Amino acid sequence: VGFGLIFPLLPSIAASFGVGATEVGYLATTFSVGQVIFTPILGYMSDRYGRRPVLLLAIFGNGISYLATGLAQSFTVVLLARFVSGATGGSIGVANAYVADVTSKEERSVYMNYVTAATSIGIVIGPGLGGTCSSFGFSVVCYIAAGACLLNWIIGLLFLTEPPRGAGRDMSVDGLARAAAAAGQQDVGKIPMRAWSLYASSFCAAGCFAAWETVMAFFLRDMYFHGDSDKAAVFYGYLFVFAGITMLISSVFMYKPLLMWLGPEWLVVFGTSLRIIGYVSMALAPTEWVE
Repeated sequence: VGFGLIFPLLPSIAASFGVGATEVGYLATTFSVGQVIFTPILGYMSDRYGRRPVLLLAIFGNGISYLATGLAQSFTVVLLARFVSGATGGSIGVANAYVADVTSKEERSVYMNYVTAATSIGIVIGPGLGGTCSSFGFSVVCYIAAGACLLNWIIGLLFLTEPPRGAGRDMSVDGLARAAAAAGQQDVGKIPMRAWSLYASSFCAAGCFAAWETVMAFFLRDMYFHGDSDKAAVFYGYLFVFAGITMLISSVFMYKPLLMWLGPEWLVVFGTSLRIIGYVSMALAPTEWVE
């Protein structure tokens, strides 16, 4: 929820600090840099110290970043807060590792997809709430996001338990590599070419989404709402609500049947093709409702 609250407010943030779309783009950049740097660090820490403490630390840090954004008196502080938010946002890999720890190989992909479904619910609620509250100013919305993180942290503190990870077995990357080498497996630690292709595809997809989320509010404001940031923010929130509902439906009801029908490789091709069609259609939309 907290993740999506901020998106509709980017033009308001720009106006508050006297910056343009280019500087707002730096917010996405600093977020991504923090995520790139700290995702492997958080993964290593979760292997060494456990999933639960790392997840709780990341959630708490994310709440601090939203609080700092709301209290910021300069755009530099906002940039630093977004870096912290990206760094703590790298915990999504830890969350997936948690799911992997508590599920079998056969059911793992399905339950990881449920993590995506939970994210979709947040995307449904967050931007709609952010757009609705935009008239109160972006600081208020940042405080709401911080409160959502605090609630999440309290729930995790009370109910999240450390998952069993194999009776003392070393589940770190190095530990698994040593175990595989001891079992006589060759080429341990080498990444196959198909995996590199998947990494490249994921990089391009993430880059496209980051560009879209950064400029879309400005695009709506200038193309359809005649410079009215508040109206653009509300509509942007509704746009994310619709996208989140679509993601939720596809994750819960469509993913498993399509996976069985197409297989993982063609499912990736199918999903990527739909994303391309969606981006092109939004760019050519004659009215905001076609978006």
